[in-house]
Amino acid sequence: MTAFTHRWTRRLVILALGLGVAGLAAQSTNQLSLPPDTAENAALRTLRWRNIGPANPGGRVTVVAGLPGRPPVNNGVTFAPVFDDQPVASIGAIEIAASNENVLWVGTGEGDPRNSTSFGNGVYRSSDAGRTWTHLGLDDTERIKRIAVHPQNPDVALVCALGHAWGPNEERGVFRTTDGGRTWQKVLYRNPDTGCSEIVMDPSNPQTLYAGMYTFRRRPWRFDSGGGETALYKTTDGGSTWQKLSKGLPASALDRIGIAVSRSSPNIVYMITETKTDGTLFRSEDRGESWTKVNDSSQLTFRPFYYSDIRVDPNDPNRVFALASTLLVSDDAGRNFRTTSNGVHGDHQALWIDPQNSKRILSGSDGGFQVSYDAGLTWSILNTVPFTQYYRVEYDLQQPYTLCGGLQDNGVWCGPSMVTSREGIRKRDWVTVSGGDGFSGVQNLAEPWIVYSTSQGGPIYATNLKNNTSRAVAPYPRHIGSTGNPIADYKYRFNWNAPIVRSPHDTRVVYYGGNVLFRTADSGMSWETISPDLTTNGHRRGQHGGGVPLHDHGDLGVAGAEGRHLGRHR
Repeated sequence: MTAFTHRWTRRLVILALGLGVAGLAAQSTNQLSLPPDTAENAALRTLRWRNIGPANPGGRVTVVAGLPGRPPVNNGVTFAPVFDDQPVASIGAIEIAASNENVLWVGTGEGDPRNSTSFGNGVYRSSDAGRTWTHLGLDDTERIKRIAVHPQNPDVALVCALGHAWGPNEERGVFRTTDGGRTWQKVLYRNPDTGCSEIVMDPSNPQTLYAGMYTFRRRPWRFDSGGGETALYKTTDGGSTWQKLSKGLPASALDRIGIAVSRSSPNIVYMITETKTDGTLFRSEDRGESWTKVNDSSQLTFRPFYYSDIRVDPNDPNRVFALASTLLVSDDAGRNFRTTSNGVHGDHQALWIDPQNSKRILSGSDGGFQVSYDAGLTWSILNTVPFTQYYRVEYDLQQPYTLCGGLQDNGVWCGPSMVTSREGIRKRDWVTVSGGDGFSGVQNLAEPWIVYSTSQGGPIYATNLKNNTSRAVAPYPRHIGSTGNPIADYKYRFNWNAPIVRSPHDTRVVYYGGNVLFRTADSGMSWETISPDLTTNGHRRGQHGGGVPLHDHGDLGVAGAEGRHLGRHR
């Protein structure tokens, strides 16, 4: 969620993180901000944060933006935060004005509505390259996926607002300002359950824009994605009026829409979506008036609510990138794709191609920030900044104490609070305990080298850091973790990030929460069920999810990982 700049020859590249805290105690120079009401607060206020890492793994980068033709000064060795003083941290969109590189537009709230995304409070703008910011409203949009800025007038912008994930709201759709954000017009809106998933401006004519509208709703037990008012729209008057595009597109229900317009041939437009049987990637050669299906591979639209994102090389209208679990590239206008992200952490969320040099590509994924200088053949992974994003942090009572925590899609890690090295705490001082989406890393206080850790959907492990051994200690071995199936008939059901709590009274005792509460006193060798079913156990809430285009067993939030690749039905 934190926004960073990287100093280039004249200005900056900006990347933003998706959720959680970026590193432990990332505000390395800030004092604690506490109300002056107690002696304890007065004492705590003298403490200062210090950054202890880890920088080893990455963390979800949701958006990257760069300046064309500006090679980096030091290839990403140093970064500086630019948004830490704002009241929110989750970033969904960044746009640098083409006419004035000091003008930055930022949309807050991550625009990929998975079950663990954070929300924002509208739009911000900086006129001094990120040194200071002005909040411009649209507070209730919660999630902004994209901003399009007029190439000659930095005061004209259109905001693509996804809106609330967990309920209906009115402040969603496409909003336009012509006065630098002082006032806004809602120019494209369908209903309280439909937001904007994409907006792209024609590079040859800023009056022409394409927008994808997306109907979706999250609930604790299911996710409905697509169908409804999901559709592709076009304006030729800067957003005042919109036309729904349909010629050559499926008449069946569409899922989330992504759009890319060729910079070198603006008549060529790509649209990516998901349908039951009618294709996934479509191409227009007449600015959207008619469309041809070019691909029907579900690999391109793997989890459309999370990806469904397409880019076209600014200098080659036939070279297309699809962002998904892997980064895919096509050299034949989308008919055939190959992987171009070998050696890079998966779950690709962001991509920027330098229009002055297509070989230079900036990429963001669940593994952090990557740069390619050969059009994606190889990648340099920049892990000099602690992009790590924590779900939870625990500590033990050793002196100095050790910290453990679970990282978004980067496992569970443990590291020291202090070391004897002059260099301070280094990457090699941190160790990984278990994999997957890490949530909890809880030390046994009597034997702090024993760490209990969890991953998505219920797996729990006991790791011995003395002898580097680990074992699965789930209370019940069947139907655990990311099964991807309906869970109504499962004996035990777990949340995405099921909690572990150690007893404050007995160092041997650990509690683990599912639909029942478990207790162990022997490092997970055996478990006792100490509660009845704590849920309403509504049978209908453990069935298929996913919405109209496809069933999705994987995004139930309980006893199943989030993912349309799991248990897909066509």
